[in-house]
Parts: sequence; C-alpha cells; structure tokens
Amino acid sequence: MHAAVVHAYGIPIRWESVPDPVPLSGEVLIQVEAVSVNRSLDVEVHDTGAGWPVRRLPFWTGADPSGTVVEVGSGVSNFQPGDRVVVYPMLYDATCEACRRGQEGLCEHFGVMGVHRNGGEAELVVAPQQNVWKLPDEVSFEVASAAVLTYGVAWELLVERAHIGPTDTVLVWGASGGLGSAGIDIARLFGSRIIAISSTETGCLMAEELGAHAVINRTKTDVLAEVMRLTGGRGADVCFENIGSATFPLSLQALAREGRLVTSGSALSGPEVTIDIRQLYRKHTTLVFTAGFSPRWMPTFLELLRTRRINPRISNRLTLEEAEAAQAIVREGRNLGKVVLVRRS
Repeated sequence: MHAAVVHAYGIPIRWESVPDPVPLSGEVLIQVEAVSVNRSLDVEVHDTGAGWPVRRLPFWTGADPSGTVVEVGSGVSNFQPGDRVVVYPMLYDATCEACRRGQEGLCEHFGVMGVHRNGGEAELVVAPQQNVWKLPDEVSFEVASAAVLTYGVAWELLVERAHIGPTDTVLVWGASGGLGSAGIDIARLFGSRIIAISSTETGCLMAEELGAHAVINRTKTDVLAEVMRLTGGRGADVCFENIGSATFPLSLQALAREGRLVTSGSALSGPEVTIDIRQLYRKHTTLVFTAGFSPRWMPTFLELLRTRRINPRISNRLTLEEAEAAQAIVREGRNLGKVVLVRRS
C-alpha cells in the first residue's frame, strides 16, 4: 500500500510505498475512503511532535479515518468485509479505573490514532475493534471523517463539561476552522446564543450561515469591548477557546461571573499563557480541559449525522496522495471548515 509518510518532524510528507498492515487479534483492517486533516493531531504532530512523547519514525498521521472493512483479526465478530465504518480516534485499554468510570480520555494508556499508532493518511489502516463503529448508509465517508473528532471534542467540552443550554451565551473563537465550526453547530443544537469570532470576513459570513447570532472580525474590532456591548456588560457564560496564548487572557476577561472557559488544549498561537489568578477566583471562573471524548457518545453523533441535525462544513477535498498540500492549507489557515482527504477513485 501507500501512505503519507513522516520521516522527520518538519520535513515534507512523502507519499510512498510501505508494507501492508496486518490485523492482529481484536483488530480490523480498513480500506481508507476518507480522513480529515486536524491542525493539532496532524499538522502540529507532523511539524514538531506537538509535545507528545517522542515516537518511532517514520509514521503517518490521520486520527479519524472512515472506509470499508477488508479483513478482521481473530476474535472479531462484530465486523465483516464490506462493512462501512468510521474510527473513533482515542486509544484506550477499557480496563483501567478511568475507563471503567466511562472516562476513557483519562485512560492510563491513553493514545490517539495517527499519533501513538499509524493513522489513516494511508490506503489501509488497522484499528482496534473497540475503536471501529458501523457507519449508517445515509452518512458519507467524508462527512463521517469531518465530524468524528472535532464534534466529539466540542461535545465533550460544551455539553458534557460546560452544560450549555438556551440561557447561555457561548463565545466561539476560530469560528471558521474545523473545531470552531463544530462548536457553533453544537451550541446551535442546544439553543445557546452564539457570538462567533473570526479573523476574516469570509469566516464571519460562514459563522453566520452556521447559526451564530453575532460575529466579530477580530482584525477590525476590539473583541472585548464588542463582547461586552453584545452582552450588556455581563460577558459570555461560556468561552470555547481554540487559539492559545494570543487569546487566552482575553477570553478570561470576556467571561461573565461563574463563566466557564473550555479548551482541548489547542495551541495554534502558542502553548504558554499568563493568567492573573485574581480574575479567576473573583469571578468564580471554571477552566475545563480535555484531550478527547468518550466513545459512549459515538451512537449519538452518528444518529445526529444520519438525521442531519449536525452538519460538518467541508472546506477542501484532496486525495490521500495530496496530504502535504492539505496540511499546508490547514497550517496557513486557508480552510473554512474541515479539510478532508479521500481515496482516489
């Protein structure tokens, strides 16, 4: 088979021939039909390793592949060749105390597809059977891969941890990116008032189309002043922070009393931030972080996709062979929504 191989951090990806993977006991071999390009789990991992423990090179990324089952290893009875499937991105052992509590993101052996084992930027991928989910016929491979990771993380932060509802004002940074647009879609689903922030006019227009009630172009407007104007001086109840050091302090200032700032640790503008802790305790602020989401929500996501109650925005479609060009689009912020790689027909 061929894969988009990372031979060293920061050098161009090479589409080249590699040995076909073989499913071991409890594993499923999948022909990849689509996989999305994520900034933190593809671009940053390719560029620098993204702060994960050093892994063996070469490797290839791709956290959320979807496709067709080719072969199953021994002990696999839930899947057979020809099944349409999508891969849940987080690796977990299912036996540790955290997993038994339903907190797979805290698994003692936590990992991510495409980071801790070879991912879906390849013609074939092997995944543990517990990570493989059957895909409804109504959901395309492209849509499934565009949704599974970003919507899962956004759901974990906004729904599970921040408990958003119709009385909340939700501030969403990076509104035109994959994670930001997922945040808008989920906040809309729960009836929250949405203030979206983007750095471009096209991004602002897209946020409006997705359901944002107000948009702010941060290159032309004082974000904090505008948030306060829009909320009558109160601030936002929830801030979906997706940028990092450049915006984190401002996000805290924009929160209302008892506000919740949620983030998956995205560090597009840098991983280090300075916090005035007085802002936190005087306003009873809650900070929430997550590295993933529970697989128990996969049936919910797949049903929401099947019924089109959530609709991931796909910005660019390229072939698997064009992984390097696709990562450049995401790295440079030229996408409006998700960038998806597809198998050449």
